[in-house]
Amino acid sequence: MRALAFVVGFTVIAGACGVTDPPDGFPVAWMVTSCSPVDGPAVDLYLGEVEPTDVSQPTFPHIRISVDAGAEELAGNSFSTQGVAPQIFVTQTCTDEGECVSATGAAVEFENNAGSTIEYSGTVYVTFSDGSSVRGRFEAYLHASLILCG
Repeated sequence: MRALAFVVGFTVIAGACGVTDPPDGFPVAWMVTSCSPVDGPAVDLYLGEVEPTDVSQPTFPHIRISVDAGAEELAGNSFSTQGVAPQIFVTQTCTDEGECVSATGAAVEFENNAGSTIEYSGTVYVTFSDGSSVRGRFEAYLHASLILCG
């Protein structure tokens, strides 16, 4: 419950402060289509120092936020790890292979993308189990993969 209060409070405060910069240490963002835990469509949002040549193999360090929604559902919507049916099913920051810290709370707000299905922008708010937190804006290009979910 404290995580929910923190994410909600953090979202309100950050929104009121007009978050305009990318999260510290993670200036680049990209998205990759994937599958949810129940084999439905999902999107992985990555934040990193550079976008890798193979977007499905992020360089280190990076943050991964997996949203249980298809790309067409993102624009103008918010997703979080809280609630009866959380829409974010994985959030972690990784400093190296196998060295990852999971989040205790996360929220992503996608702006209205004027009908684009490949360019997205918004704001992320993440609190990790080690007590650290990240917030900031992102602009991401969606890399669609031929993935058969279901």
